[in-house]
Amino acid sequence: MTMNASQNKTRRLTRRWRLAPSDVLRPEEFARMVALAQGKARVSRSRRWKARDLAVLVLAGQQGLRVGEIAALRIGHLERLTEGILYVPTLKLRERERGTVDESLVDRGVQAALERYLRTIDAAARESGDHPLFFNPKTGRALSRRALQNVWRLYAERAGVSKSIHAGRHLAATEAVKQGGLKLAKRKLRHRSLSSTLVYEDIDFERERELLEKARVV
Repeated sequence: MTMNASQNKTRRLTRRWRLAPSDVLRPEEFARMVALAQGKARVSRSRRWKARDLAVLVLAGQQGLRVGEIAALRIGHLERLTEGILYVPTLKLRERERGTVDESLVDRGVQAALERYLRTIDAAARESGDHPLFFNPKTGRALSRRALQNVWRLYAERAGVSKSIHAGRHLAATEAVKQGGLKLAKRKLRHRSLSSTLVYEDIDFERERELLEKARVV
């Protein structure tokens, strides 16, 4: 049977989202990265702004934000952080509008990391709601996506992990599915359609490893 252009596109998209076990960030790998940002161990020759690095890591791997969403965050998006609410600017087109903002609930770990980082920022910057949340302290300019990817890569390499920053979003999704099901994961990832979340239902490779061990013949 010959497939039309639309079917071919759907098939390509399906293949793109089919994660392999080697693509998935394991919880213990992420925990090693976070421990480096929380501790006193050096991760590079230059001095690191670890409170900032930790906030970047948890937003990606625990909150499940895309790197572009992290780059777009401003100080004002944390105005309701004490209530456990983070405003997330979405970069996706929706209803012919760009730059809409979603409300996202955060757990206490993410909240604590962000509050710790905010205390390290100059008071003048904190008072400016439009100031970039993550910025170069020398220029005041927002960190680019690449710069944020480099923050992740630095801690990943130091922790012996070879996963990209987007693997953090996959980890947040799979953990949400395991703990609260698809509806929780859908809200956490801010998907508009449940079909976008369904991909994470079948990628619990840790559970698969356990079952494989039980199914061993020798």
